[in-house]
Amino acid sequence: MLVRVKELCGIGDIPTCPKNAKRWAIRAGIAISQVASSGGPTSMVHVSDLPEQERRAYLAKCAAATGLPPGAYDDAAHRSLAL
Repeated sequence: MLVRVKELCGIGDIPTCPKNAKRWAIRAGIAISQVASSGGPTSMVHVSDLPEQERRAYLAKCAAATGLPPGAYDDAAHRSLAL
């Protein structure tokens, strides 16, 4: 699953500034893909390429955004978070 670098800002050890977050990813050896978007090229990374701490924090953030109570099971959410 690809995610925009700017969506990762402030998660774990990732800097809050998108430019610095991209530099952090490069230093961490994470491959960055440039994907066309309506506002121009967007820097994206594979969630599976993130270090474990940042990957788990990002997935927890996505899970929290669903609004489901802890322990609830949602097939659609599990499919969207599947690596």
